[in-house]
Amino acid sequence: GYLHTGTEAPEICQACLHPQAHFELLGENW
Repeated sequence: GYLHTGTEAPEICQACLHPQAHFELLGENW
C-alpha cells in the first residue's frame, strides 16, 4: 500500500488514483 505522512490526505492516491474520500485515519492509540 501507499503510506502518506502529513496533516491531511492528498486529493488523489498516488498508488491507485482513488479520491481523497477513500483514505482512512491511522489511529496510533493502542
